[in-house]
Amino acid sequence: MKTFLDGKKVPHTELQGDERDKAVKDFLAGSTWYRGTDVDRLSEKEADIIGERLVKRVGAKVPLSGEKAALLKALLSQHYRRGFIRKPGEAERPTKEHTRDALLKAAGEHLDAPGVEALKEALAQGSRPAKGEK
Repeated sequence: MKTFLDGKKVPHTELQGDERDKAVKDFLAGSTWYRGTDVDRLSEKEADIIGERLVKRVGAKVPLSGEKAALLKALLSQHYRRGFIRKPGEAERPTKEHTRDALLKAAGEHLDAPGVEALKEALAQGSRPAKGEK
């Protein structure tokens, strides 16, 4: 059987018999391992956090009504969710530039020119928290 480590010059030994069965059982029972659906839920939460963060950045530059902020957060969160969680058979993840352009286009339907400019600046800062952000 060919393994990932073949040809990598990494010493390894394939487990056999009882030793393999025990390792598989321990792996599957491990409470520290997240299952696929658990990872998806965490990714959804992270997408919501990023959406909220970006809306706060935009709101710091231009006034946003509660309705507009909620709409923008939903739009941003949805885009990040699609980027984080890919369903089987879906196309490859879009590039950062493509995602940025799609976000600006979608948000442009709800924001005025200064709002779009504020979103451009927020996106340019990235999705990770800046100093002082949560």
